[in-house]
Amino acid sequence: MKASSLRQLAIFIVLSGFSSLSTADLFGDLKNASDLIKRAGEMLPTSRAAPREPSRPNQEQPDATPRKEEVLPANSHEGGDISSNYFDSLGFDVGEIATIEPLDKTTFKTLYVPSYKGIPRIGLMPKYSQVNVARHIKDDATKRLRNDMWIYHSLRLLAVMDEHVTDEALEAVAVSAKPYSVRGKTRSFEKYALFNYTPSYHIAGLVSTMLSKTLDLYFCNTNKCSYPNGFNPSNGGGWGGINANEFKARRAYNDYMKTETPKLKAWAKSLSPDVYIVGRIQLGNYDFKKKGFSLQLVFPKEGLLNPRYAPRNREERVFGDFIDGKLVAGQSFFISLDAEKAEALQHKTKIANASMSMLYFTVKGQVHNAAAPTGNRGRSNRVRGGVALALEVTGSTVEFFSDELLTNKIFEAAIK
Repeated sequence: MKASSLRQLAIFIVLSGFSSLSTADLFGDLKNASDLIKRAGEMLPTSRAAPREPSRPNQEQPDATPRKEEVLPANSHEGGDISSNYFDSLGFDVGEIATIEPLDKTTFKTLYVPSYKGIPRIGLMPKYSQVNVARHIKDDATKRLRNDMWIYHSLRLLAVMDEHVTDEALEAVAVSAKPYSVRGKTRSFEKYALFNYTPSYHIAGLVSTMLSKTLDLYFCNTNKCSYPNGFNPSNGGGWGGINANEFKARRAYNDYMKTETPKLKAWAKSLSPDVYIVGRIQLGNYDFKKKGFSLQLVFPKEGLLNPRYAPRNREERVFGDFIDGKLVAGQSFFISLDAEKAEALQHKTKIANASMSMLYFTVKGQVHNAAAPTGNRGRSNRVRGGVALALEVTGSTVEFFSDELLTNKIFEAAIK
């Protein structure tokens, strides 16, 4: 039944009830009748009421926890970017952040990447596990930092692999066809360490650096689309938008590859290859005879990117290194401390609810090539073309800290 018919029927019922319960003559007292009809109409919905928006089961439900007005989700600002003071208003210390401006600010987001001495870090990313703020605030900030760190190093890899990212390699790929790929070596003296690089996966994986208004051109065919941090074509509707046919999907894919690839390559080439490699190491037992701690650094396997330690000179090794399947030992470091200071250091760096003490370390390095992924071979590697980053150490010292933000330096050791 239409809303207008329901409205008339309800008014009739209300008037009838009033007539039977009151001594008033409704047909003789027009003023009372008019007032009653007006009040009844106010109690009932009108046909102009805005319809309730249908629920979308595939969309994430909003967080009901009250938010501070100055702290907005990291992907909630106009165009998909965030305000310049966002990380200063979170209520906890996120550590040093490098701001990486795109060459084309009308297409791409500004990147905010965890850094040390102004240089982006790679390997272990801060987890902020001890932060005491509302969970959604920490999660929003962490997701943005993780995604931006991912994008930055994927761009660095794109600069290294530039020669393989050709029009032929990208245009030869249909949305559903087997993509073009190329094999290569990380280092010339290795016999077996080959990588298999797929340029189209790499370029497609960089869509999450684009502003929302740019993403709409390739992934939106409705009135409103949303793109979570880490958006990629394998979710959120895919090329051409939700349920796009193969012709629309292919047009969107080809337009993206043709229009955005040159911009991404130019931005990638403008970035420095320098990084700070960050990891952690167990402090271990105190050597009472030598009066200190012996440390054997292990290249960090934690983090987002599964980079590989692969110095171009086989004789210069800081970390242990695999060459043709054989482990070659890296350098060891001895830190001299008297027993009293050593005990204080163990106490200061002890992991909560555990018997071990942990230090964080960093050393300067560079990205110089691609490498076969050493860990997870899922989405994290696919979006970078199926490869990981190959790194080497370029710094002369290793610095050790008691915290993951690299703010409380304990000591440093020279690299031999």
